[in-house]
Amino acid sequence: MTALKLLDAGLDLFAFAMILILFISNHKDKGMTYDTILFSKVEILFLCCALGEALSWVFDSQPGGFSRFMIYFSNGLFMTCECFAMGYWYRYVHYRLTGKTLSSSRLKYYNVPFYALAILMALAPVLPLFYTVDASNTYHRTTGNAIMSVFLIILMFYTSHIALVQRRHEQLPDRKNECTTLALFIVPLIIGGILQLMFYGISSIIPLGALSILIVDLNLKNHRIMQDPLTGLNNRGALDRYMLASASDSGKRSDSYGVMMLDIDRFKEINDTYGHAIGDQALIEFSSVLKKTCYADRTFLCRYGGDEFVIIIRNVTIDDLQALQGRIKAALLQHNMDHPADYILKTSIGTAHATNLEHTALNELIVKADQSLYLSKRQS
Repeated sequence: MTALKLLDAGLDLFAFAMILILFISNHKDKGMTYDTILFSKVEILFLCCALGEALSWVFDSQPGGFSRFMIYFSNGLFMTCECFAMGYWYRYVHYRLTGKTLSSSRLKYYNVPFYALAILMALAPVLPLFYTVDASNTYHRTTGNAIMSVFLIILMFYTSHIALVQRRHEQLPDRKNECTTLALFIVPLIIGGILQLMFYGISSIIPLGALSILIVDLNLKNHRIMQDPLTGLNNRGALDRYMLASASDSGKRSDSYGVMMLDIDRFKEINDTYGHAIGDQALIEFSSVLKKTCYADRTFLCRYGGDEFVIIIRNVTIDDLQALQGRIKAALLQHNMDHPADYILKTSIGTAHATNLEHTALNELIVKADQSLYLSKRQS
């Protein structure tokens, strides 16, 4: 084995070790959600890719029947898992962007090209569409390999495209940042692919792919820490961080702030009558309406607890707060008309306002908004 191939195998094994550590770290958390399950499958498939490519470097051009078998096995493993990894990546991004899984009918057709590629890979020794192995056990790419690469590149670009399109529709800064992270996932992979196509013999796809996995993994962990898992909104921890940042930023302390505290009217009745699953659905729908209505970049939206939500807005007037109350209630009315259900979504809202934070802390405004909400519910 040449020194270059030994280096390539080492790089792939280093990437394997890094992804494995991330995978094990993620599985220490017992509360696996659908998106984390999808991302774990992407990690597993990248692990198989790294192992397959490392083995291909080790056995390439080595004599013997076992080496020939391992060349076919390792390259088939690498290419098959590479295809399925990109397939699961699309499903992960689709779920993170829409909160919906692919329908069973759509998934059936979606999987066809991936299973077809897997079958063709298994037939590589007798049907060398993607690569050949010559008499000296040396691997050679064929035209089919380039066609498969183009297919995967198109899929990756399409996945990034839908993330960028969704970014334009998102109102909350955290969601915009997540869309950006998902869209940029392909950049290290594309760079690695170009380098490996131009300079065959240099392992770059897997190491740079591991970098993409690391970036998304960090993003996922950040969202799991700072986001409410049911609604996708900021949680209390994110609220605490937001208040600390606002208090320590002298520029933001001089801004005017408005706080709204909201809850869902008769939410306990919805839970008691229809069950907690329907109650959860009501919370998700209510959150969706808030996301669509509170569109300013300077808006912080948080699930405070139970059916209570907090909206914090910088550089806002009392009139702006009143106008937003009207828009939220109108949006809920429209939602009830567009999506009839056994329950009706209504809200009570309390507000508080301060011209700056020099003399009034944000937590004091939240307390005042909560008191205002209490008075609003008593009056209604």
